[in-house]
Amino acid sequence: MARLPSISKYCVVCLVGALALAYGALWAFLGLLPGTAIRLLRLIIPADRPLAFVANERLRWAGLRSFRRSSSPPVFASNFRR
Repeated sequence: MARLPSISKYCVVCLVGALALAYGALWAFLGLLPGTAIRLLRLIIPADRPLAFVANERLRWAGLRSFRRSSSPPVFASNFRR
């Protein structure tokens, strides 16, 4: 395996750090500012979708959907017949 020059390693580390920071900022925005996030998501999501759909998309995009109580049971692979 060829060795990367030190400048390339530095660029990779900076790129990974920038992506992690951007992901964290997006997660914080969607999780901590729900009203603002829903208003901005309303610009992206078509108007024929109900507000509850937009709110659930905010949760899904933030990765918090697993922490929300759901009225439907979880779907497991064992529920499907072969």
